[in-house]
Amino acid sequence: MSIRRLLAGAALGVVAGVVVAVPAGAQPVPSYPPVVGGAAVSATNVTAGGEVTVSGTGFAVNSTVTIIVDVEGHSPVSTSTVSADAAGAVSARVRLTVAGKNTIILAGVDPSGTPRVLTTVVFVASHGGGLPPQGGGLPPQGAGGLPATGANILSPLVLGGVLVLGGAGAIVAARRRRRRGNSASPS
Repeated sequence: MSIRRLLAGAALGVVAGVVVAVPAGAQPVPSYPPVVGGAAVSATNVTAGGEVTVSGTGFAVNSTVTIIVDVEGHSPVSTSTVSADAAGAVSARVRLTVAGKNTIILAGVDPSGTPRVLTTVVFVASHGGGLPPQGGGLPPQGAGGLPATGANILSPLVLGGVLVLGGAGAIVAARRRRRRGNSASPS
């Protein structure tokens, strides 16, 4: 009987591990290239020191829009301001001096006064460095420079293993308690 309970506990732990590992529903597949927040840019790949034209719409008429260049791994590299035109649109030339993934942010307010933030990404290569293909961007990188694909299943597997061991430990503890209870009672 104790072996049956041990096996039942192990089976319960395996089932619980499988339930945790299987997603509850279809997960949305991220689009590729990634959709970034609404700002338009004249080129998505440039060399360091190159310029791009960034533009956006939906800002309040004649409002001030701040342009921020944020480079991955650095604090914001540059900040400037422009005024929206009579249609609420902005357009400006931006010089990109630091190699890497540059995010250009347009921050202002919409006609109702609500904050409006538009972003776009430009990949900047160092002088003489190669550029990624125009428009495609760079895929997420995994070990060895290969694109990262699939899901990380290590956490659900570890959780399943912990549940199996916990179930087996509970069964062993119950057996010991029962044995002590049987030996302590008068016959």
